[in-house]
Amino acid sequence: MPVGMWYVLQTDGLFQNQQEINNYKNADGKVIMPNAVPGDIRFKDVNGDGQITSADKDIVGSPWPEFEMGFNAGAEYKGFDFSMNWIASHGATVYNGFRSVVDRFDDNSNYRRGIQPWTPENPNTDFPRVTKGSTLNSRGDSDRFLENGDFIRLKYIGFGYNLPETVLKNSGISRVRLSLSAQNIITITKYKGLDPEFTNSNIFERGFDNGAFPNLKTYSFGVDFSF
Repeated sequence: MPVGMWYVLQTDGLFQNQQEINNYKNADGKVIMPNAVPGDIRFKDVNGDGQITSADKDIVGSPWPEFEMGFNAGAEYKGFDFSMNWIASHGATVYNGFRSVVDRFDDNSNYRRGIQPWTPENPNTDFPRVTKGSTLNSRGDSDRFLENGDFIRLKYIGFGYNLPETVLKNSGISRVRLSLSAQNIITITKYKGLDPEFTNSNIFERGFDNGAFPNLKTYSFGVDFSF
């Protein structure tokens, strides 16, 4: 088995009412989460013992991509040149550590803007109720913060133009090149973190996004002279 696999509790939606809590039983008729209230996360009782413990953790994904790709292209025509580089990654399940911090509530402060937690008036959400003084809905050892890490990114694109020699004649300049380039300007992904192309050198946390600073979008213009 590869190292770094995701071994966590599995979530199964939210309890919408007390009846769902009462009906959530194992094969022996034992209520699995008797202390839950509507809006709480329902965890899967994997081993069927009628309670949620670390024994219910299971492997639910791999942080290792099934494959990674790169595509390079370039062309030149009458003094103009063009180049670009695309990269892609597919098949990795990654842990959104940034969201696990801002979306795990066990107090009554620092709510992320735009969250839509469960309330009796807002039941159609996948975000549990906000709790204070309880870790039931803020457990980090679950699949709640695991996401699809697939992405496609335009890593680099550049355009250049070499002024013709006839323009530079008698100027004392042998070559002038104008260039315009950009990096990381297009990223296609469903990942909700800061950047799907994060790095983590720890092999045991290969797919853990601990809030690494994202790759910047950059634009550059250059003029090169040769004498």
